[in-house]
Amino acid sequence: MSTHRAPFLLALSLSLFLGCAERPPAHGCSSDGQCPVGSRCTKGVCAGGTRPSASLAPLGNVEEFALVQLDGSRSADPEGDLVEHRWSIRSVDAPCPPPEVASREPVAQVRFGCAGRYEVSLTVADSLGLPSDPARMEVTVRASTASPIVVAGADIATDHRCAGRPIVCRPTTAIQLAATAASGVTLRWTVQPPAERALDASRRVTFSPSPSVATPTVDIVTDGTAISGDWIFRAEAVDAYGVVGAAHTRVSVRNRPPVVTFTGLGPFEHTFDAQESVFRSSGAVAWSVVDPDGDPIVEVSGVWRHLGDGDASLFDGDFDGSTVTFTVAVPYLVREDAAKLRGGDGLLRQIELYALDANRTVGSVDIPIVVGNRPPVPADGTVDTSVPHRFDAARSLYVAYVRAGSFVDPDGDPIVDSTGPGLCGTLLARGNDVTAECAFPFVDRPATNELVGIRTFPVAARDPWDAATAVPIRTVEIRNSAPVVAPAPPSVAEINADLFLMMDSCRADAYVNGVEFDVSVAVSDPDGDPVLATPTTSPGGSISATALLLTAGATANLHFVQAPFLWHCFKGNEPPISMVWASDGTPPVGVGVGPTPKLAFRGF
Repeated sequence: MSTHRAPFLLALSLSLFLGCAERPPAHGCSSDGQCPVGSRCTKGVCAGGTRPSASLAPLGNVEEFALVQLDGSRSADPEGDLVEHRWSIRSVDAPCPPPEVASREPVAQVRFGCAGRYEVSLTVADSLGLPSDPARMEVTVRASTASPIVVAGADIATDHRCAGRPIVCRPTTAIQLAATAASGVTLRWTVQPPAERALDASRRVTFSPSPSVATPTVDIVTDGTAISGDWIFRAEAVDAYGVVGAAHTRVSVRNRPPVVTFTGLGPFEHTFDAQESVFRSSGAVAWSVVDPDGDPIVEVSGVWRHLGDGDASLFDGDFDGSTVTFTVAVPYLVREDAAKLRGGDGLLRQIELYALDANRTVGSVDIPIVVGNRPPVPADGTVDTSVPHRFDAARSLYVAYVRAGSFVDPDGDPIVDSTGPGLCGTLLARGNDVTAECAFPFVDRPATNELVGIRTFPVAARDPWDAATAVPIRTVEIRNSAPVVAPAPPSVAEINADLFLMMDSCRADAYVNGVEFDVSVAVSDPDGDPVLATPTTSPGGSISATALLLTAGATANLHFVQAPFLWHCFKGNEPPISMVWASDGTPPVGVGVGPTPKLAFRGF
């Protein structure tokens, strides 16, 4: 694998910081993008499935209205890369709503508004958004045992909005504080900002008309800097000797993560570099990021992740403020390598974009990169209309090879061998030329008739993935040569016969006496086909074998016993006493094998 994770920062204008890693060693890595989803690169090795773990410190006695500190600082990540602490509280049996926590920090301060049982849950996440399992604990809140000197108003939760030039962020809800105190004391308000949200020139809190009234209006303002979290407003009761009591109102400013979107998704075309035997694809996807609260985006990073395509494959790219590009290269050494470009089991090729807003909240999107394919199309080329066949003894097949034309692939992909249905379904590719192998199996009897003759078949040539959508139909005559039977001279020199009746319509009838003889028959077939040899003799005779399956060039030794028979209308030529019929699956060829001398008529 060869991927990288590249960050870039955006403030009022976008600046790019792109990083690219060299190819890692086997089983190693140099960036998170070279590791499977849910793992990261640690000290040059992919640490898979190392999710962070959340931990909650126990709480002591908790009373209603008291400010309580929730502590998740003992949460841990094996890579030391915790980014967010996500707090949530639900009421188990308490009659009032649970406090809402906007803080994403390890420590959060809350105040429970009534007695009862609550469940506190904490989930932590790393920089790639991999979450932990939630840590939970139940908190029992008791009714207050003291008469408060100061009572502050209910906690407040609100969204925020950033807008304007120069950019200004503030809560979307007007914040009105309220507190009451015992007689004889005065009130004053102070604020404790969320962790990492210290007040400075770019982050301000103002009380109107002043912090010394019971019900001031509060304005929280930042100049585009972080604003989310739990703001603790403290109402202090002060007498001549100092603070005698305090109460708190928690203002939780919520934050929504950035929304990253993209357009122009593939499938993307590819090409085949025949000289280097490499599939290549490249493209660009338009992307954008919008923060629903209007926060500035301070960092965007990308991971080009690819799995299941082999160590020799490349997946890399760059991005800027509007597009993200990619380059794919997959070596093609054997046909199975094609699945590493598209269609392979476990194949993953995606660009993961992460956007971080000013409040350090991450939004992300996965862009799947799918490589497309254009199937081959028919072209000119040689097309056979008549071909011989032959017998392939090694495969026990009758075969004929038919040149079926040429194909061109729009992507330059190789045309590959394929096997489909039908007698001529096997296609053999040599470059762009395609030859159909027409074949029928030999089982136990000659069957050339199943192959020879006029055959019509489609030619669905294919590249490594898809068959041609335009499929030409070819018609060919597959020829056959008849077998040849060559008998040796029989072992008998003379056959006796009686000429016993003269007829008007023919010269004579002859009564032929019985005879025995041996014949060696050589059988050959120009196509190399197996041949079924079937000897016959006149009725009443016998043969040493009734049928012989012979390979081309074999010899059959036969013994004939010819019974006496009447030869009607004898005209002086020798009678066809015995025959050998040879068939390769088409109509048989017959050859007479009887004794060749003239008949010897007794008494003449």
